[in-house]
Amino acid sequence: MPAFQAGARVWEAPEIYQFSYGREKADSYLIIRSGRAVLVDAASPELAERIRASGLALDLILLTHEHCDHLWGLNAVRAAFPAARTICARACSEAMGDPARNQARRYHIYMALRYGSACQEKGEADGKWDPELRCQPADQVFETRTALSWQGLALNLIPAPGHSPGSGGSDSRSV
Repeated sequence: MPAFQAGARVWEAPEIYQFSYGREKADSYLIIRSGRAVLVDAASPELAERIRASGLALDLILLTHEHCDHLWGLNAVRAAFPAARTICARACSEAMGDPARNQARRYHIYMALRYGSACQEKGEADGKWDPELRCQPADQVFETRTALSWQGLALNLIPAPGHSPGSGGSDSRSV
């Protein structure tokens, strides 16, 4: 028997789950390690109940950008987990509270034109597609590469404007 098989496990890989919501499939990701979690984007209010029911402690909410389809559930998640810190690029944080800049008004019209009354019949426009969606600014913002430690993992956050002025992400060495 090789010596390493008898040794103690020294590193636990995180579990990562993907959730897709709505007709346009806005994604959220839940990163879990040791009973604690990081939520990447809050695409649906349903996430708050799913995370609460799992018994996980939510530490961080990382936002990839300010578009409303990635924010529909943010207010519900923040209300359910007030200790969780919301982190995003500065431009994202500045736009989250403005329905014109977070595209809630535009998205609402797009969905009505594309899917018509079918959205209302399925209840999809109920709350999730609020044309006046407003979210409070993030608890922490970044404008340059920012190193963040969570559960022994290095999360290297980087601004990546392009898809939107407030786009940001994490480099491939992070998780």
